Amino acid sequence: MHAPFRPNLLPPHALQIGLGCSRIGSVNGPSKEEARLLLERALVEGIRFFDTSNIYGQGDSERLLAEAIGSRDDCIICSKAGKYLDWKKRLLVPVKGMLQGVVQRSGCGDSARQAHANLLAPKLSAQKS
Repeated sequence: MHAPFRPNLLPPHALQIGLGCSRIGSVNGPSKEEARLLLERALVEGIRFFDTSNIYGQGDSERLLAEAIGSRDDCIICSKAGKYLDWKKRLLVPVKGMLQGVVQRSGCGDSARQAHANLLAPKLSAQKS
C-alpha cells in the first residue's frame, strides 16, 4: 500500500522540474548503470517528480525508478495506464540487452544524450541558487 501524498513533505523547489523517464530502459537509452546514476543524481539534485510508464523500456523504466526511490516518501511518480506491449514488442524483451550493447557501441544516441545534458545543467544550477 502506498503512503498518502503529503505535499508539505516536499521541498518548495521539488516540483519546479521533473525527470521524464521514457528513455530509461529503452534500446537506445542509457545503460542500466547509467540510468541508476542518472536517477541517483536527480535525487541528489532535489528532483522529486518522475514521469514514467509501464511500457517505457518494456517496464525497465518503472523497475529502475522503483530501485532508485526505494521506500522514500518524498517523491511523486506520474505513470500511465491503458497501454500494453503487443506480442511483437514482447518478443524483443529477451534480446533487448544485446541490442542495447550494439547501439551503445555504435555511438548512436551520444549526441542526443549530450544535448539533453547541456539543456538540463543550467536548469539544475539555477534551481540550486
